[in-house]
Amino acid sequence: MKILLYGFKSYNHWKKNITESVVEKVSDNKDIVKVVFPLRLNKRIFLKKIKETMPDLIIGLGQHENGDKFRIERKAINVKRKNLKSEPTYLSKTKPHHYFLSMILDEDSDSWHSYNAGDNVSNYSMYIISHFCKNIKFAFINIPKNTDLNKTATFVERKIKESEKKFMPKGEQSSLKSFVKSKK
Repeated sequence: MKILLYGFKSYNHWKKNITESVVEKVSDNKDIVKVVFPLRLNKRIFLKKIKETMPDLIIGLGQHENGDKFRIERKAINVKRKNLKSEPTYLSKTKPHHYFLSMILDEDSDSWHSYNAGDNVSNYSMYIISHFCKNIKFAFINIPKNTDLNKTATFVERKIKESEKKFMPKGEQSSLKSFVKSKK
């Protein structure tokens, strides 16, 4: 079973997007395809990579500026904003107002469920993937920008393991066991 883990390049005044560092830091594993997307509102870049990799599960990572807990996003909204000064607009006037993401990751002491991912590229990617890839289990985690990199990579690896337990057939789960153990 294949997992696509993605993050984003840096944006605005940030020299580094923590998601880019986390994607690099997560342990390499033959079942995980790691991608860092440019910060563009272009559905082709997301859909092309999904078509190339044909994942069974997708976990997206975004960076948020506030708070100290990980936000497990539950809802993608039909809205986008090209920059902080522009007004939000609909992605499509003929498509649904929102989608709930198909994979529910558990809350824990480090995280909480969020139903508002904003109107930036994170929400855009969530909406596009939820709309065009309905048969693929998908979750999204927003990461506080100043969180410790090792703590964040460990959290993401725990959520990958959780996803495996929930959604992978029993016979395929063993391929990721060494992945999480290697980090201890």
